[in-house]
Amino acid sequence: MEQRKHSILAPSSKEWPHCGYATRFLATKKEETNDAAEFGSECHLLSEMYIRKSLKLEDYESDDKRSIEEVKSGFKHYSEEMETLANGYANYVISTYDYEAKRTGTKPIILIEQLLDMDYAPDTHGTLDCGIIAGDTLTIIDNKTGYVKVTAYSEELKELNSQLGIYGYYAYKCFKDLYPIKKIRFVIYQERIHNISEYTITSEELEKWHQDFLLPAAKVALSDNPEAKTGSWCRYCPGRNVCRKRAEENISTASKLKKPEIMTEAEIEELLPKLDSLVSYIDDIKSYCLK
Repeated sequence: MEQRKHSILAPSSKEWPHCGYATRFLATKKEETNDAAEFGSECHLLSEMYIRKSLKLEDYESDDKRSIEEVKSGFKHYSEEMETLANGYANYVISTYDYEAKRTGTKPIILIEQLLDMDYAPDTHGTLDCGIIAGDTLTIIDNKTGYVKVTAYSEELKELNSQLGIYGYYAYKCFKDLYPIKKIRFVIYQERIHNISEYTITSEELEKWHQDFLLPAAKVALSDNPEAKTGSWCRYCPGRNVCRKRAEENISTASKLKKPEIMTEAEIEELLPKLDSLVSYIDDIKSYCLK
């Protein structure tokens, strides 16, 4: 079966929820792959197979009847590290499943690599790594294989991780009429850097997030003239090297630089948070020009 492509407003995109103008760049972004992305995809598949084998879960939608060893033999990036990452994530999911079974005294519902259709934008969908429904709690677990730390809640932005929020809301929407879900627990599992980040909200708070944050952000992103906004999300945007708004912001920051000894503490304090963005912008421009 041909794999469905992400929409422009994919749940995994970190740009458009904050900068609607990023859709201009996302719309023309070419589908690319690299070693890190391929490694992550293979690691996710291996983890899935370990979880299904341990919990005796049948994948009725797949015609692939290969053994785990046969699948591994076809991997391009298989290594001892991948084995460690896949086992770590699989063990975490299984232990969470077992804990929820003991906590509630009932067998939880578990979703592995579950495709979710979404209606905040046209032809939008995403694949949930893991969802566990036990009692009144829906646990959303997202497996990350990169080196950059990811959190379920951003202290910098004071907001829920948008990818987790989207997965959580649409999994909740799909099952809320069947199960008495009152709490949604979000988990980022990142074995590579030993990071486990959690955040829990109520179903009412998640519905409010959907109405007050997600839908307005999608409306702006799909509008004819969305405004460009700069922030930490710029580093993920395919237009980060050519965005005029980002250039103007960083040139403005650079124009305020003086010799530190003649700056007031207030001036230094104001500039300090912007310097990382300025350095990142300079590196991006250098890399873009050299390419």
